[in-house]
Amino acid sequence: MDLRPYQIEALERTRQSFGRGHRNVLLVLPTGGGKTRIAAAIADHWPGPVVFIADRQELVDQAAGAMPSAVPPTTRWGTRSAFTRSR
Repeated sequence: MDLRPYQIEALERTRQSFGRGHRNVLLVLPTGGGKTRIAAAIADHWPGPVVFIADRQELVDQAAGAMPSAVPPTTRWGTRSAFTRSR
């Protein structure tokens, strides 16, 4: 997955924050800025489980769509949604 220069900078700054020991890092970009792509790039190199939390089904679907091109094929991933009602 190719990232734009500003996305690469955001990714590197996020990694630096984690590297300095920060456990909670907030990434802020405008709509369409590529937050999902950057999060997928972080997940690709993260040593443990990663959880995406979204307030709309559209964003859950967007994150799920970004994963196949962002992580190795051997990576197990899936989605859970509170938006789908169980019957």
